[in-house]
Parts: sequence; structure tokens; C-alpha cells
Amino acid sequence: MSVVTTIPREKARTFGHRLVKALSGNHEVAAVDMVASLNRQLTGWAAFYKFTDFTARTFRRIDQVVFWKLAHWLARKYRSRIKPLMRKWYRVPAAGHASGAHGCHPATCDQACTQHAAGADGRAHQCPRRAGA
Repeated sequence: MSVVTTIPREKARTFGHRLVKALSGNHEVAAVDMVASLNRQLTGWAAFYKFTDFTARTFRRIDQVVFWKLAHWLARKYRSRIKPLMRKWYRVPAAGHASGAHGCHPATCDQACTQHAAGADGRAHQCPRRAGA
């Protein structure tokens, strides 16, 4: 057994093809189940290569493949174009916010957006949805 210091190109390419195959056809599957399946595969693959060097480019490429193939799969499943689907489902965090950075996402939090910014004490508010968790 040899030590792997980077993600081999062939392994990344094979994994990408496997994801593309999973997202080609099979429109009877519920979107939640498809995303859960992809999430399991991506989590396992990332965990396997988490101690390798120079992974950013490979992970970015896999992320692009999954994003666009999933967008095409959803468009085909719901018989829609990609642009209306993106407008409906894809949300970019507001400027200065990262999703999950302070316990809630600006799109799902009940608080006003101004409360997501750090106050005078440097702390952001605690989201009421996360308070009970």
C-alpha cells in the first residue's frame, strides 16, 4: 500500500463519471432522496481524501459537476428551464454573511437582516430557530 499525497486524476475522473451517471435519467426518484444519495457519496469521498494535499482544484471541479448536473436533472424532472429553478431554489447569502457562520441562514431566519451583522460587542444574535437545538 502506498501513501497518497494528492487525489489521482483517474480517481477524480472516475468519481465524476459515477456522479454524472447517477444524475443521468432516473427522474422517478424524489429530489430529496437524490440529494441525500449524492451527499453520502460526496461526504465519503471527501472523508477518504481529507488528508491529501492540493485538493481544492479537484473538489471545486467535482462541485461544479454536481451543481450543474443536479440543476439539469431538476430541470428535466420538473420540466422546467434551469433559470426559473435557480431563481426559485438557489439563494446567495447577503453581502457579509456566510451561511451557517453564526448559527442561522439569513434567508431562513425570522430576525431582521440587520441583526445578522455583528453588534457593538462583536457577537451576532442567536437565531430563535437554533435556540432550542
